[in-house]
Amino acid sequence: MKNYVRLLIFFSILCQYLLYPPDLCLAGGRVFIVQSLRVQPYEEVIKGFKYSCDAGIERIVLSENIDPDINKKIKTNQPDVILAIGIEALNQVKSIKDIPIVYLMVLNPQSVISNQQNITGISINIGFEKQISLFLEAMPSLKRIGTIYNPDVMKYIADDAKSVTKNKNIELIMEAVQTPKDFFKKLIEMKGKIDAFWMLPDISLITPENIELLFLFSMENKVPVLTFSEKYFKQGALMTIFCDPLDVGRQGGVIAREIILGKKVSSIKPQFAENAVVSFNLKIVEKLGIKINNNIKEKNWILK
Repeated sequence: MKNYVRLLIFFSILCQYLLYPPDLCLAGGRVFIVQSLRVQPYEEVIKGFKYSCDAGIERIVLSENIDPDINKKIKTNQPDVILAIGIEALNQVKSIKDIPIVYLMVLNPQSVISNQQNITGISINIGFEKQISLFLEAMPSLKRIGTIYNPDVMKYIADDAKSVTKNKNIELIMEAVQTPKDFFKKLIEMKGKIDAFWMLPDISLITPENIELLFLFSMENKVPVLTFSEKYFKQGALMTIFCDPLDVGRQGGVIAREIILGKKVSSIKPQFAENAVVSFNLKIVEKLGIKINNNIKEKNWILK
């Protein structure tokens, strides 16, 4: 099933490539890629990027780099666009003000950058409206979702989530905490008040201890956990919604191509990842005894 999902995304990218081939004038365009580390998802991003942006590429992998002044090297190279893959890469280049920067595969980019006019990109997050729609596809009877967040890190996300759930007739019970130690106290207060817990990508609160307590709460109270990473499947998450790196690269390539062709970075709004890869844990359905959509096996989801 996973290969089938990837195949569909690949053909979607291929069709877009054939319909909107890279402009010939991009032969003179140059992109400098700064990559946090060499891992498979980031390599997939670059592959997708090349599908939609036929520019000359130079690349640095930060985890393998010995150059003490990377930013000086980038400026000397004078690329049309800097592509920052991963949060470490974005942190490395964000001080550069005179070259357009496109970030990819960054969790909560708003917490890393201010309103810099030369930076835009694709978040690793899937849009909240799409996430809620997918939750409801899995559990049509879902009415109350709980979540806990740090307003210093996630306020912009919290505001969006409230707006989306209101439009979907979902009651969103949000609790704000400042430190990880307050997480479990707020979670316990949600007992009996929520049908599912939505784990937001708030790295300030997601500690190993809190993750363990969350899944203990989930099992004891029959409350499924909806999250953003497959790594939580083994611990008991019901559903994960994550971006497809190949397609994120394709989105980034489209943005870079627009910039090279003369579009101002300030006119290109940051975007969510468009295509979601959904994994669903059938073992947890049985353990928690929850009701799900009878047609779940007919969806292009990864079932485990």
